[in-house]
Amino acid sequence: MRTSPNRGFTLIETLVTLGVFSALLVGIASLTMSLQTTNARALVSTDLSADGTRVIRELRRELRQSGWQDAATDMVTAPATPTGAPIIAQQNTAATVTVLAFQPRIGLTNTAADWGPQVSYQVVPNGNFVGVVGAPMSFRLQRTQGALTTVVASNLSAMSVQRNAGEDTVLIQIEFLRRDPSSTGADA
Repeated sequence: MRTSPNRGFTLIETLVTLGVFSALLVGIASLTMSLQTTNARALVSTDLSADGTRVIRELRRELRQSGWQDAATDMVTAPATPTGAPIIAQQNTAATVTVLAFQPRIGLTNTAADWGPQVSYQVVPNGNFVGVVGAPMSFRLQRTQGALTTVVASNLSAMSVQRNAGEDTVLIQIEFLRRDPSSTGADA
């Protein structure tokens, strides 16, 4: 009797091959999920950075229009004085806090008609992230001028505004919350 040269694979060879390919697939799937999580975190960080840049750019533009650098035309009412303590809204603050208030310049002379209606920026509590035990308090920054209120930024954890004594500077610090896309919790 002749034996055939095309015997095929044994059961053990098939099982070893399946085990190797299964381990390879699990490794590839794990790597893919890790890359997706890293990408999602990078996108959130990029969005927060862009939001922060946009908010600071808007505040800087409006402050320049308020005439705050010149004592004769200083229309900033909050923070009240250059020597005052900073106005701070942070996680233990449960009420709305006006962190910045001023009148924008709309004309070229220093008469009362050259100043527009007061603009104020408030930090308003949003509450905690829903369904997350021990989650940090979240705030939104809103701009009010007359009857018009707009939300400028969301997911703030803290904001402070201070006018430095002896200098023509206004220090604005904003901290954003970053929601972790890989869990139901939140990171600061």
